[in-house]
Amino acid sequence: MCHCHYSSSTTVFLPPSLPFVAVRVQLSGCYLWYEVVGFKQVAATQLLYKVYGARRVVEGGGFKARRDATFGMVENGVQSSGNLFYTGSYQIYVLGQCEGNLGNAYCGDCIRSAAEQAKDQCGYSISAQVYLQNCYISYNFYPNGVPTSSSSSGSKGGRHPHTERTIALAVGGVAALGFLIFCMLFLKSVLKRRGGKR
Repeated sequence: MCHCHYSSSTTVFLPPSLPFVAVRVQLSGCYLWYEVVGFKQVAATQLLYKVYGARRVVEGGGFKARRDATFGMVENGVQSSGNLFYTGSYQIYVLGQCEGNLGNAYCGDCIRSAAEQAKDQCGYSISAQVYLQNCYISYNFYPNGVPTSSSSSGSKGGRHPHTERTIALAVGGVAALGFLIFCMLFLKSVLKRRGGKR
């Protein structure tokens, strides 16, 4: 099952005139990806992209040990329960996800590699996202405590606190499906035009 977070302010537009060989659109918790036949493959643990926050933690508060312990929980979680695992402890929240066709043991290895990349590349940043070819890991550290929905947006008139998240997941899934259909139709029309010119 794909767990996505889609913001209505996020618009992905791929001009049809550009000759894309491969495209990957990453949302929080899932991604949409396609490539042309024959596209050169890279190793499963190849670093594709990383981004980390500018705010950093001053060492001495045990951040490194907390982050590493939480990374270990995610690695064990994907190995025992599947390709998506989300955990939070010690004010650090981590999401790890692998491609659906990756077995649990290989997923754990990939998540371990992503965690090592995050440690090496992102240092003491309080947040980071690391994308490898076959897996993804992100973390957020909340030194002042995890913000609650009431502290960030106020009361929503008795609404269940996860209603907005459920709506975002549904919208994200529909948007990803729509984008996939658009890509397939575009690819079909390009192939049809090429076939007609011969």
